[in-house]
Amino acid sequence: MNRRAWVVVAAGLVALATTAGTGAVSSMSAERGMNVHVVDDKDAYLGVDIETETSEDGTEVNVTVSNQFPSGTTLHVTVSHDDTAHPGDGSLESGQKRWVRFENADCSENVIITASGDGVTVELEREVDCN
Repeated sequence: MNRRAWVVVAAGLVALATTAGTGAVSSMSAERGMNVHVVDDKDAYLGVDIETETSEDGTEVNVTVSNQFPSGTTLHVTVSHDDTAHPGDGSLESGQKRWVRFENADCSENVIITASGDGVTVELEREVDCN
């Protein structure tokens, strides 16, 4: 084989080597176990319990909000119903509860609870059950 043939063969090998894949991984999948725990509202990190009392004088809605986040998580909580907002009186520390009462409540309106703290924001809306 002459020199020109060797150059052509070498050039072809170089061209082939630069266009061929390197064998690196371009995608991967793996199965991992995952556990999701679903709890009732009163057992969640922002615990919420809504109770209604209906009498001849009207309907009262009693809302209990509890901070069940880990120790050191301080929340500022607002509870509203029928466009009436009741801000929490100060901060709600871990393990503390607040109670809010709405007198002569309208059962067609929802209760809206918002809570925020350092790195935490929770907002939920719950229907008032007057049955």
